[in-house]
Amino acid sequence: NNAAILGGGLYANGAKANLTIWSGDIQNNSVSNYVPNPDVANEHGTVTLHDGDVTHVVVTFDGNGLTPYSHTQKIVTATNSHLVLPPDPTRTFYVFKGWKDSKGNSYTDGQLMNITSDLTLYAQWEAL
Repeated sequence: NNAAILGGGLYANGAKANLTIWSGDIQNNSVSNYVPNPDVANEHGTVTLHDGDVTHVVVTFDGNGLTPYSHTQKIVTATNSHLVLPPDPTRTFYVFKGWKDSKGNSYTDGQLMNITSDLTLYAQWEAL
């Protein structure tokens, strides 16, 4: 299946849009006009889920010394959703070096996120 925008493999919208897959997966689907949407769990357009009985966790991006800075992304729990990073932040007299969690793990755009609880990522800065 190929779609122009939403849900090349699956598109569910609304509180009554429920889906159960037992021992299966959705493969070989594509979307030609994929646009990252941090407010929707979206696996590069092949699966799009809005509201309903979907369980989300929230990835919070912390500016780590840059204020005000606020950005979040919802991820469907344990589904290997792709992380969509916000644009690189800028801070006077510093160079942005990426995003890390509290344990020092680095995160990249498009990284698969198989997480089951909220996560905060902190901007990493190097002084000029």
